[in-house]
Amino acid sequence: MKSLTEVRLMVTGGNMVVEKPLGGPLPLSLHTPLFLGGINKAEISVNPGVGVSSGFNGCIGEFNIVGVDLKIIESAIGSANVLDCSSLNSDNNDLSNDINSGRTQNSHDGRTGCSSNPCWNDGQCHPLSPTDYKCSCVNGYSGRDCEIAPNQCDQLRPCENGGTCEGTTTGYRCICPVDYQGTNCESRQHIGNEAHFEGNGYLEFDKSLLPHNPEVEEMIALQFSTNSSNGLIFWQGQTANEDGRGRDNIGLAVVDGYLIFTFTAGSEHVDIINEHVRVDDGKLHTIILKRHRNIGSIEVDNDYMERGQGEYRREIDVQGNLYLGGTPNISLMTGRFHQGFVGCIHAFELQNSHTLELGSKAISGINVKPCSSSYEEEIVH
Repeated sequence: MKSLTEVRLMVTGGNMVVEKPLGGPLPLSLHTPLFLGGINKAEISVNPGVGVSSGFNGCIGEFNIVGVDLKIIESAIGSANVLDCSSLNSDNNDLSNDINSGRTQNSHDGRTGCSSNPCWNDGQCHPLSPTDYKCSCVNGYSGRDCEIAPNQCDQLRPCENGGTCEGTTTGYRCICPVDYQGTNCESRQHIGNEAHFEGNGYLEFDKSLLPHNPEVEEMIALQFSTNSSNGLIFWQGQTANEDGRGRDNIGLAVVDGYLIFTFTAGSEHVDIINEHVRVDDGKLHTIILKRHRNIGSIEVDNDYMERGQGEYRREIDVQGNLYLGGTPNISLMTGRFHQGFVGCIHAFELQNSHTLELGSKAISGINVKPCSSSYEEEIVH
């Protein structure tokens, strides 16, 4: 190991400046190859204390080390984004780099694949021919020109306990299973009779809880509160991620602040809208839905009733499970609604059952939390 005793600098024949390390000679230990004009950013990083973040832009004519003149091209063991100095003033004299040997040769047309500086985001360009090149990308970027920014989910893999990550180049959000919450789905939670939704979650229940017996009037009762003017509260139709257009279904949604109870049997579609009470006021509302074949009703707050019926007495035929608060793909599965419920469902009953224990009865669910939770789901930056 050698010691650094002094540093000298002279520019264009001017006075020489000499500096000596404070405290005497400093040990000098060098572990990388010598780079001229820049560095290989895929392998080397410059200490921030140097205060330089970009490579040299210009022409280097001579390079001398301890009195020995180096032949810059012949001595190089690798190169990228380098041109012959003469090509800067000539249309017919440029270079072509052989990335295997690291040597530079003149090309016929004065251009290389790297002449246009095609690599983005600090990618290193390696010319393959006068017109072709290859970019070595750094910092997680990808693509032919290193133009594709890294996804935070791919870089960080932050979601725990079976959470699914949705990410961008600047942030991510974890979609948590029903038993977990938190930024990274790191905290266990208990869902009881109440569940809070943020428009991007749901709870799934087995279809046997609502069998649709044509001989029995069915009843669905629930209590909820919301400040959102639109959102799917309840849905049962076909299987998950199957196109629901033209298929039998039954559902309840908030549309422009009012409730709509909808069901489809064959070609007959019935919508019952209760416009007596706006329900997007943040207050607790009690809802009772009743249906027997083609006749249905929706009652709000034990006071405001609206009825409707279709022309044919036909029972609905649904094959999918029940969803509360949304579905895995709302637009596809419903064919008409596009947003999940935002707010708290305080109670949910089917037929003459007691209030369902939502967490234990659900067979799956994502992005659900207790109504009492103050946790807010946001994109992490």
